[in-house]
Amino acid sequence: MSSSPIFDEDIIYFRGSIAQVYLNFSGNAFGAPVSLESLVPAFDRLTTITAVDMLGAATTCLVWSSSLPTDAGPQAFKYVDLTPRMKPYLLTKMVNNMGRETQLLYAPSTMYYLQDEQAGILWATRLPFPQQCIDRTIAVDLITNRVYTKRFRYHHGYYYGIEQEFWGYGMVEQWDTDKFNVLAGTARFSNTETLMDTPPLHTKSWFHTGAYTDYEGLARLYARSEYFGSNGLDESQFEVFFASLLHDVILPDVHDLTPDELRLASRAL
Repeated sequence: MSSSPIFDEDIIYFRGSIAQVYLNFSGNAFGAPVSLESLVPAFDRLTTITAVDMLGAATTCLVWSSSLPTDAGPQAFKYVDLTPRMKPYLLTKMVNNMGRETQLLYAPSTMYYLQDEQAGILWATRLPFPQQCIDRTIAVDLITNRVYTKRFRYHHGYYYGIEQEFWGYGMVEQWDTDKFNVLAGTARFSNTETLMDTPPLHTKSWFHTGAYTDYEGLARLYARSEYFGSNGLDESQFEVFFASLLHDVILPDVHDLTPDELRLASRAL
């Protein structure tokens, strides 16, 4: 249309019990409609449909709500998950055409945050919105029937709002498992000796995310709740333990640095 404003959003058009999605091609055109005829409940003037991140997974759901008395109770809200808890266009599988296949599974950062919150673990830094994370990778050797699995868990995500950048996680846990002869069928060179299986190897890695406020407070939180050496220590014992640790960050006197200099120095670490 002539004289139309800049419009960079997709369009969802509802008609009866049919919803049609028109994808926006960078403001140049709209794609062919994608019909959601069998997924959307019927609606009328008393029905409200909104597109929100209902599951906290950084994906969009169509949420249907009604004010009719007949729809009161559990039926007052219904939703359709347009992308089943995973963003589209993510790499999910790699095949090298030489007998090795690797599958990648994802989960939102909100899942790890809620798991920690339920366990009584508070994140030192937080994210303002969900991030898609690789939850596990499964590598399969079809020649030897070997399955190598890596599972991850993330803590203390940090996002710097001034530059609008995600700066990573303060701590990442990783479990590595190696098993043989777990696939259906028999491979040509299959190893059937169960003694070759290895128990999960648990690795914890800490990272400097560039968080530049309250250095000592962040280091104390890590030392108190993250490092094994501080388990069961009272306050005086913890102070001795904390003094024995190498400093996470060694910077000039912060009073000699401007806020921008302190931020850039922290990011460089």
